[in-house]
Amino acid sequence: MARLYELSGNIEAAANTWERAAKAVSGNAGYTGFLQSARCFAAIGEFEKADAVLRPVLSASGNKVLQNKARVLSAQIEALKTGNTSVLFNLLTNPDFAGEKPVLYYSLWSISADPSFRSAMASRLLSEFPQSPEARIVREDNAVSAVPAAFWLLAGGGYNQLPGPVAVPAAAVPAGNTPSASTPGSRPGGPFMLQTGLFSVEENARTQANKLRTAGFTPVIEKKTVNGKDHWTVGVLPGPDPSSTMRQLKDRGFESFPVY
Repeated sequence: MARLYELSGNIEAAANTWERAAKAVSGNAGYTGFLQSARCFAAIGEFEKADAVLRPVLSASGNKVLQNKARVLSAQIEALKTGNTSVLFNLLTNPDFAGEKPVLYYSLWSISADPSFRSAMASRLLSEFPQSPEARIVREDNAVSAVPAAFWLLAGGGYNQLPGPVAVPAAAVPAGNTPSASTPGSRPGGPFMLQTGLFSVEENARTQANKLRTAGFTPVIEKKTVNGKDHWTVGVLPGPDPSSTMRQLKDRGFESFPVY
């Protein structure tokens, strides 16, 4: 069920479902569920929840692979919250994390604000792991249809749009998709939009909207009530060719689905 929620674009429901499933089983299956839940919470900017569900995995014994993935995700979350990439870089220099190098290079390239450092990370990634999904994303390989699960940008993380000499060029705005960014509750120009995220914190929704704007899209933010609580949806208008717009969003790392 959690995987179906992810495929439908309802990442918050996926995160909660993964967490419930993890609590219902023990051992590595449970730890995997917690890791997946944290990955989804991080994707929608719920970093505190992500940290909380990661704790059982970080303290787990007997599965170094899961622990390492949890430590990488924890370092990514810390870097995204604070801008401090030192923990990620320390993992990169740790031989125990050799198997995570493509993800670490990609994460440092994505998050760092230092153009020269980002360029160095991209160069290492492209030279050491040229066929990895991460390298293909950096060089804009159109064959890549999904970003690395370890960094989980499918829900619209879009951190690879930070400025720098190796930043991915902004996607073209679909023809006819040119209205200004909306205020919560408004939807200019059409009966439906392509939703890329649902957030329980307005600031996180606006962060997502800024990433869409940097990628070349015109974001729409709408406030709605879900289970009695305020939430904010973020998306873009579909333009005259919704399928094309969805493909462009996916190429830029944003999963989307139509909502009316």
